[in-house]
Amino acid sequence: MSSEMNPTQEVQATPTDAIPDAISSPESDSAIAQVSSDDQLKEVKSQVLSILSDLFTYVGDFFAEYKKPLINVGLVVGALIAIYLVAAIVDAINDIPLLSPLFELIGIGYTGWFIFRFLLTAENRAEFSKMVGSFTDKVTGKE
Repeated sequence: MSSEMNPTQEVQATPTDAIPDAISSPESDSAIAQVSSDDQLKEVKSQVLSILSDLFTYVGDFFAEYKKPLINVGLVVGALIAIYLVAAIVDAINDIPLLSPLFELIGIGYTGWFIFRFLLTAENRAEFSKMVGSFTDKVTGKE
């Protein structure tokens, strides 16, 4: 009768026998995954916080190193915005019915006066050339 079990016989389980059953259960798998994802989340959080705490230093160093190119880019962008705004204003003015022909007449009149005043005779052209030369000297800093 060796195949029969004795009801008084006790089976002792070691702790190592219970561990594989606990690890292989779906509840423990999700708990382990959650713990590892929490660890990863904490690690990413600490990296982001360290970068953000040094952000002002990084930005300050960047601006100190690239000050002149950034100023030039800012001026070009500002000039493009100004040109766009001026073009929009001129387009809006041209849509007003009587102002567009009036501005054309003013432009034609000023061009006629300029030609008569500065370009018609040799003396006036020499005077205009001196004025332009004086202006360019002032702008370039020679005068």
